[in-house]
Amino acid sequence: MIPAPRLPATVALLLSLVAIARAETPPPTAEARAIAREHYDKAVSHFNANEYGPAAEEFLAVYKAVPQPALLYNAAQAYRLGGDGPKAVESYRAFLKASPEAKQKADVERRIKELEGKSVVAVKDVPDMSPPPAVVATSTKIGASTGGSDRTQAIAEVIKQNRAGFRACFDKWAKAHKGVDGKVTLTFYLDPDGNLDQPNADEKGFAAPEVAACIEELSRTLKYPKSPSGKFTRFTYPFDFKAAR
Repeated sequence: MIPAPRLPATVALLLSLVAIARAETPPPTAEARAIAREHYDKAVSHFNANEYGPAAEEFLAVYKAVPQPALLYNAAQAYRLGGDGPKAVESYRAFLKASPEAKQKADVERRIKELEGKSVVAVKDVPDMSPPPAVVATSTKIGASTGGSDRTQAIAEVIKQNRAGFRACFDKWAKAHKGVDGKVTLTFYLDPDGNLDQPNADEKGFAAPEVAACIEELSRTLKYPKSPSGKFTRFTYPFDFKAAR
């Protein structure tokens, strides 16, 4: 019997992580979330500094702490922009396995074909005349390293256009808590394609985890603008809810 081929170590690691993500596991602990946030901040800093290899590794470190398919996608994007086609393909495939119905599926499948095509060309020693990925991502003609004020203004407009929905999160809770005001600060990251990640709603002056969870969930459903500079953007928006008098 011919033994089954062994997967490369990186592929095996990613697929094992995907299996963990798909399994029924308890919610991450506060310690795990803290570790994940530390690695995520490092990943974004590396990415926005065009240090794509370290960024990819940090995204995978976040995934180990708090498994979320989007992190595999982020790692794949970083590997691709850093010119590491094989690792990018491995991460893209792991992402599709973890999230087979992802909205980025068509783009990811196209990227995989492009990267695999480039690998075949490289084997044949045919020069690749396309510009290196970093050239596309390092342009500083538009916006700042985090997307620029134009992008943050556009993100704020998305939030404002959906104020009624966010307000409904508070009003539902307020029915059982008459006369209570509250402030909630929503913070999240957007990747260069406008995909939201790591949303966190923090209540100020009142304890209402239901309101925070509702705001986080609604923020995930909205469509955000792409970054003109090809960078990640950290965005914060304060809500000041006043109870009906």
